[in-house]
Amino acid sequence: MNSELTNIFSGRAEVYHKKSSRLRAKSRKVAIVRLVFFLVSIVAIFVFINDRLLEYAIAGFSLFLLVFVLLVRYHKKLNDKQRFFASLEQINNNELQLINHNPSVNPDGERFIDDAHPYTSDLDIFGSGSLFQFLCRTHGHGGQDTLANYLKSPASQEEVSLRQAAVKELKDKVDWRQKFQAVTFSTPKDHNPQKLWQWIAEDPFVSKSKFLSTAIRVMPVLSIIAVIGWLFYWPIYVPLLVIVVNISILNRYKVQTREIREYASENCHTAKVYVSQIEMLENEQFASSKLQSLKSYVNTGDGSKASGALAEFGKYCDFLEASNNPYFYLVMNWFFLSDLIQIKRIESWKSKHQGEVENWIRTVYELEALASIAGYYHINPTFHFPEITDRPFVYHAKALGHPLIKTKDRVLNDFESEGAGVVKIITGSNMSGKSTFLRTLGINGVLAFSGAPVCAENCCISVMDIFTSMRTKDSLQENTSSFYAELKRLRQLLELVGKGTKVFFMLDEILKGTNSADRHNGAMALVRQLKKEGVSGLVSTHDLELASLEEEDPQHISNLNFSSDIKDGELFFDYKLKEGVCTSFNASLLMKKMGINME
Repeated sequence: MNSELTNIFSGRAEVYHKKSSRLRAKSRKVAIVRLVFFLVSIVAIFVFINDRLLEYAIAGFSLFLLVFVLLVRYHKKLNDKQRFFASLEQINNNELQLINHNPSVNPDGERFIDDAHPYTSDLDIFGSGSLFQFLCRTHGHGGQDTLANYLKSPASQEEVSLRQAAVKELKDKVDWRQKFQAVTFSTPKDHNPQKLWQWIAEDPFVSKSKFLSTAIRVMPVLSIIAVIGWLFYWPIYVPLLVIVVNISILNRYKVQTREIREYASENCHTAKVYVSQIEMLENEQFASSKLQSLKSYVNTGDGSKASGALAEFGKYCDFLEASNNPYFYLVMNWFFLSDLIQIKRIESWKSKHQGEVENWIRTVYELEALASIAGYYHINPTFHFPEITDRPFVYHAKALGHPLIKTKDRVLNDFESEGAGVVKIITGSNMSGKSTFLRTLGINGVLAFSGAPVCAENCCISVMDIFTSMRTKDSLQENTSSFYAELKRLRQLLELVGKGTKVFFMLDEILKGTNSADRHNGAMALVRQLKKEGVSGLVSTHDLELASLEEEDPQHISNLNFSSDIKDGELFFDYKLKEGVCTSFNASLLMKKMGINME
């Protein structure tokens, strides 16, 4: 299957590489034409002025301006299209890296690492080589935030089912998904759409000024009349007087105008990115109710398309941003107060849509998260969606493996647990696979509750809050020992349980930071307490006496183990889960191999 996927993505990358290369060559030619046209036009206009052919100079400048603007727009479209195809090439190359188990091409989600979270640090949900890095196929922070939230807390049973159906549908929409992803590639990674909707919510300054509202209606008309009058009858000082008045108005409000122009420049590209994504959402037909629901969110109050409304906003911002060009500013502002007119248009638009923009963009974020999971599913076709049951504390899985381990190295195990107060005690020798198995259960639970497929042949699970205690750390800053850090972690678990939360816990070598007697007594007491509270989970331990709890309550407590074999003085592990208590241990052999004299 990997070779088939490799051929698919390699072929797609090659197609987009050729398209990108052709457009890049065409763009270079257009750039040369632009330069030549600019130089020739400037020389021609200068000759007309030098020969006092004013009419020809004005006509030549007008023609130059029109053609040059058209050339700039055409060149920009070529460059945008070239970058789009280059992005698609990169996306397919990234998929090839992910198939080869190299997730470094994706964001690692390091900013989401939180050691206080109930499970994300122990289960490698965020950071280098994490689950997030294998999943994430969104460029902007908004989509990444949404995906991270999927992984940080379980969705409801109904929501998980809705997401599963959406992911299944998106999985086969490869062209659509990749194009949806590609339009964000040229967006700065740190762009902040919150600034966009915060700016949209700000009070207007042109619309609330009667003077400015009157000026932008009257002065452009006076400018046109003055110029026409000068061309035929009036002296030059008439249009100059109008220009002076316009310049005075512009200078009076230059600080506010400059600030708004900067906001427009910052947010214009952001808005355009969402125009493309929302337009793709509007134009695509979906069967799943989740995707249909998302599509319904991108409507305006007047029934028009959100993409059209955002595109209109982008044009206003584009026009305002164009004032950074001194020639554009001279003509359009000195004669027509262009900046103030565009600000008025932007303010009118903001007044009409300010309550809708955030919802549009958040809809895009959720679609990016779902598309990321669909891309992950696409390159892991052997994974399966779990059945989400409403029976309490169910975790049944066949051929369950760790999704972050390469397929060739992955060992699969079956697991069954059902009912409140059920505790599995796992004993085993060092390096036999106890901790990895706990993480396997946990990370697949995270996938299941986010709406993603799990690394299993089949799985049935009920929605529960996952809690782990595996990598407790001491802290010099807080003067905290590793033992006390573990106690704080266990207190966090007990507080969750005390609130009535349905917790599925995974505790690895609990109370390992204290002496054998205290560790044994504390572990026995904790397991009994958790069972009594009606929560379920697993405890791994080297303490064989802890396994005797099965005799107290075999209905709720049972023993599992991982073992190792010693052949010709060498250790062998099969990493297979077995019933009962482990009877083979290897610490002495391992210490001997490290040079410790055990005699």
